[in-house]
Amino acid sequence: MLLSELKDRKAVSTNIKKKNFENNYDVVVAGLGVAGSIAAISAGRHGLKVLGIEKLSCMGGAATAGGISIYYYGLPGGIFEEIDEKAEKIKTGNLTAARGFHPDAKKFALEREAVKAGVEIAYNSAVTAVFREGGTVKGIRWISPEGVREAGCRILIDASGDGEVCAVAGCDFKYGREFDGTTQPYSHARVTFRDGRNIVNNFDAGHIDPADGDDFSAKVINAGILHLKDKFQEDDKIIFTALQLGQREGRLITGDETLSLKDFFSGKVTKEPVFYEYSNYDTHAKDWFCESELIQDWVVVAGLWGTKFSIPVPFKSMLPKGFNGLITAGRCISMEHEMAQCLRMQRAMQKSGEVAAWAAAIAIKNNITLREIPYAELLKGLKATNCFNGEIIETHWLSDRSELKAQLSSEKPGYAVWSAKLMGEDIKGELRQWLSSEDKHLSRHSAFALGLLNDKTALPVLREIVLERDKFIPSTSRIGSQKRLCSAIYLLGKFGDGESAEELLTVFREDTETDILTHTFMALLKIGSAIPEFREKIANGIIEKIGSNKFSAMYKVDRTYDVREDMAGYMRIIAIKKFDEWKIPHKLRETLEKSELTMRGKALMNQMFPIREKE
Repeated sequence: MLLSELKDRKAVSTNIKKKNFENNYDVVVAGLGVAGSIAAISAGRHGLKVLGIEKLSCMGGAATAGGISIYYYGLPGGIFEEIDEKAEKIKTGNLTAARGFHPDAKKFALEREAVKAGVEIAYNSAVTAVFREGGTVKGIRWISPEGVREAGCRILIDASGDGEVCAVAGCDFKYGREFDGTTQPYSHARVTFRDGRNIVNNFDAGHIDPADGDDFSAKVINAGILHLKDKFQEDDKIIFTALQLGQREGRLITGDETLSLKDFFSGKVTKEPVFYEYSNYDTHAKDWFCESELIQDWVVVAGLWGTKFSIPVPFKSMLPKGFNGLITAGRCISMEHEMAQCLRMQRAMQKSGEVAAWAAAIAIKNNITLREIPYAELLKGLKATNCFNGEIIETHWLSDRSELKAQLSSEKPGYAVWSAKLMGEDIKGELRQWLSSEDKHLSRHSAFALGLLNDKTALPVLREIVLERDKFIPSTSRIGSQKRLCSAIYLLGKFGDGESAEELLTVFREDTETDILTHTFMALLKIGSAIPEFREKIANGIIEKIGSNKFSAMYKVDRTYDVREDMAGYMRIIAIKKFDEWKIPHKLRETLEKSELTMRGKALMNQMFPIREKE
C-alpha cells in the first residue's frame, strides 16, 4: 500500500504495510462546502456510511461562511432547492431578513439534514494523506481536534474546492491561465444591517495562492483590513466579515475529459451531460492583455462578457485521470482556465455534489468502478431528484443579414460581431461593403467582425480608429465592455501590422490610461515578433516608457474599494523576456530589481526566468 502526502507542494508516495483501519466508510467527502455538503447529504440518503471532513466549523462554504447568500445565474433542480426551502422556514420569524437565503439558516438546515441522513461530521479537520493501492484510493489520514486519525473508504469525493485531496493523492492538475499561471481575483464579503435586513457586500480583494500558507494567511488579514473605514454610519452597521475568502479558482484536475471554452464555442460538447451550468464568462480579472486570444476575441473585440450560455458537463470531467475510487465535485473538476470562469456558480456546484453522490451509490451497490457506471442509470437517478431536468437556455446568434447590419450599426454590436464570425466566409462580402459606410458604427464594427475572421481588408479602418483615438465604449455587455480603441489595437497586434507600429508607439508614449497602455504594449510586442526589422525601434520605444522606476500603471480591481494592482513591474518582466528573445540589449533588469513586485509579479518572474531564480 502507498501513503501519498504533499511535501513542498509535491505529492510524495511511501510504501507502507497494508492498513487495518479502525473505521471503514462507504464514502468520505473531503470538504463540506457548496458542493461537498450536498454530496454528503445525498450519499447519506442513499443509505451509505458517510464521513464528512471540513476545515471550518460549519457546512456550506462560500454560501454560508463566505457570506455569498444569493445565486448568480445557474439552473434550478436538485435537493439543494429542498434544503433552501427548509432554510427559508428557519429564517422566517427567527432571523433577520436577508437578501437571498440566510447564511446562518442554511448552515443549520444543511447540518440538520446531514445528521438526519446519518452523516458523521468532522469539523476543524483536514485531509493530510491518502492511502492507495496503485491508482485505487483505499483510505485517508486527517488531522482533527482529537489528533491524527485514519479511515478506509470505498469512494473518496474531493469537494475541497481547490482539488487539495486530489493533489495529495498525486493527481495531475493545471493552475491558472497559460500566460502566467494567474487565477481569478478572490473576493471577501461583509454583512451589514441596513433598513431592517442583512445586506451582503462582496468585493474583489486581489490575487491569492491558496497552496502557499504564508500568502493565504496574509490575504486573510489584508481582506479583513479592507473593510475598515474612518467613519461608520449608524444606518449601515457591519455585523460581521466573512469567515471564508471567496476563492473563485484554484487547481483544476486533469480528468478523463477536459472541458474547454474553445471546444464549447466551436460546438464540441458532450452528448452525455450529467448537469448544466448557465452563466456568462464571469471573470473578475481586468488585465485582458494577458488573456488568450479566444478571450480577447470574446470580450475585448465582441464585448460579450455578460453573454450567458448553457454548458453541458460530462461525468468524465469529474474523474481524475489514472485514479479509481476518487471523484471530484465543485470548481476543481477537469476544465481549462477559461471555462473555469463560467463553471463555478453555486447552483451548478451543488448539482455536481449530488452527481458525485449518485455515482458513488451506484458504484458501491453494484460493486463496479465509477467508470463502469452506465450513463442511463446515472441519469435516471439524477432525474428522480430533478437534479438533471433537461432545462437548457439557448444562446441565439443572428442569421438574418438585415438584422446583422442593424446591430452592427447600433451601440450594441457584440452579438452581430460574433454572429458574423460564426457565419465565416458567407458574410465577408457584405462586411467588406459595409467598411466604406459613412455610418461609423457600421464601418468600425464590420472591421471588428472581419478582424475576427482574419480578413486584412479590416486594417485601414482599424488604423483609422487608432489615428482618431476612438474611445467609444459599446454597450453590448452590462459591464466589462472595452473602448473601441483597445479593440482596434488588439486586432492590429494580432495581425502583426507593421504599418501601424509608428502610430502605436506614439499612443504608448503619450497615453496614460492603463487599459490602452497595456493593449498597446502587447500589440507592439506581437508586431515585433512578426516583423524582425521593427524590433529595435519597438524595444527602444517601450524602454523609453517603462524603463523609469517611477513608471506606474495601475488596475483598479474593485469599483467600491481602492484595491489596486501595479502593472508596471508586470510589463517590465514581459518586456525583458521578449527583448531577450529578440537579442535586444537593455537595462530593464536593473529597474526591475529596484521595483517592489506583487505576488503575481514574483510568480511571473519565477515562470519566465526559472534558471535565473534557481541560481
